[in-house]
Amino acid sequence: MKKIIALAALVCALCGTGSVCRAASGEHNMSVEGSYYDLKTDTSYINCYAIKNDGSLWLWQDTNRNDNIDNAAAIKIADNVKSVHQGYYITNDNVLYGLVWVGYNNVPASLKIAENVEGFSDCWQHQCIIKTDGSLWVRGINAVYGFMREDQLFKSDEFVKLMNNVESVSGGHHHTAVLKTDGTVWTYGANIRGQVGNGTYDISYKPIKVMSDVSSINTGVNATYALTEDNILWRWGNNCAELTDSHDYDLLSPVKYLEDVRQVCNKQAYNVVLKTNGELWLYGEDETDEYIQENSEVYNFSYPKKILENIAAITDETMGDTTFDYILALDNDGNVYKVSRVFNGPNSKLVIGKVMEDVKLPEEKEVKQEIKFEDVKEDSKYYEAVTHLTRAGITDGVTDTEFKPEKELSRAETAAMLLRMIGKKDETGEVNYTDVTADKWYYDAAGASARYGMMDGFEDNTFRGEETVTDIQLAALAGRSMRSEGTGGDGEDVQGVPENIPDWAKSDVEYAMKYGIVTEEELKAMSGKSMARGEAALILYRLYSVI
Repeated sequence: MKKIIALAALVCALCGTGSVCRAASGEHNMSVEGSYYDLKTDTSYINCYAIKNDGSLWLWQDTNRNDNIDNAAAIKIADNVKSVHQGYYITNDNVLYGLVWVGYNNVPASLKIAENVEGFSDCWQHQCIIKTDGSLWVRGINAVYGFMREDQLFKSDEFVKLMNNVESVSGGHHHTAVLKTDGTVWTYGANIRGQVGNGTYDISYKPIKVMSDVSSINTGVNATYALTEDNILWRWGNNCAELTDSHDYDLLSPVKYLEDVRQVCNKQAYNVVLKTNGELWLYGEDETDEYIQENSEVYNFSYPKKILENIAAITDETMGDTTFDYILALDNDGNVYKVSRVFNGPNSKLVIGKVMEDVKLPEEKEVKQEIKFEDVKEDSKYYEAVTHLTRAGITDGVTDTEFKPEKELSRAETAAMLLRMIGKKDETGEVNYTDVTADKWYYDAAGASARYGMMDGFEDNTFRGEETVTDIQLAALAGRSMRSEGTGGDGEDVQGVPENIPDWAKSDVEYAMKYGIVTEEELKAMSGKSMARGEAALILYRLYSVI
């Protein structure tokens, strides 16, 4: 199985004394990063964090404003840490903590934020957490800050569930990018430089799908980057490497940027790119000469420029004040290097030096296998839905090579898929149906679907898992699944549901219509016939895209 490095894409955030430092991350297991904060005095600090090989989290503070490499002594913060996110960290038991500075004390305290957390991201005025069930939760202000709900301004001091089946999330200043488990990228929020990627400058109040086959994402101030599974880097939004403020150079939809890329750090005026061979490169305006200092030697260079080798991961600082412009680079031997860009008039220099050793390397994650069924070709109307649902682990083929789209869908299969889609794989409850014994593959799904109010049994206390699901039943179940997740209205004022839909299904079907899971024309054609796997995939993929 081919593997790639699971990396973080980080964006800086500022915080003041006594507050929890803010953070951003596009992945779940970064082992080194930094953030900047101001103590309300004439002295400014840059906080850098690293997880050592024994799982301990360390903080060191740089007080030298990038002019040299000297740093204060490292401070141990916590043990049993698996990832760090600029002032936040996640422990091995999936608890999220924030670091709090009280007064002028440089040793922070840890504040418990949330449990069952797998990933975290932060931007200007909203924060995102990914829970262990793959659900995305957000708190803060939406407005133009990337968290959109029901096309309305919304503020919440508590985390509110936004969507399911999320692999990672990256928050820019005013927009957000989400990578789902099927490899698709969804963006939403402000769009003043085209960073949403919808082909216009129009704000996107709800997540829209932008790309497929993506392995990682990264957002900048007004830009978005996506790395596909073939190591090609795509970008859209502010074309920062061209050093222009003109809309003429904005990219309103994804454009291929570079090949053989492992990770990118999006800076205000240039990009730092980690190649698949471990080389670290700078990319920017081709005609600008700058200075670089390596081993005390200073010389001119033009972009692109290779600056380091043998690098495993990088983490960036996208500062509003570009005098604090640097990245941390972790090499394959566990050494952390600080790469600082120090401005001097129209030119700048790069200062590179080692700041820590014995740091944990990022974990590898398996690349998703290419999904190809012999009976679902690329020109099939089922291809997109079947491929993405299979990649996301929602459904599977009947065999390794056959999906059998014409095969009728059973109640048991439907219950299992819906539960996977909403992240409720409950294997702890009892099952009381008389026809569902412990040796049935759908034993857990039958019990959980009843407990969560998704699929009821029959009056004789049977589940009848082998019976087929009808078209009307599936439309109603799709709407019911959304309602179980708190999505939609109260369902009491049902309008526009065709007359052929029975009364028992109308309330749930109204939800499905409202969010485009089924159309009015499709409902009019429904007659209660058994649902085939291919046709069901079309409806279920629409549900997957919005739930």
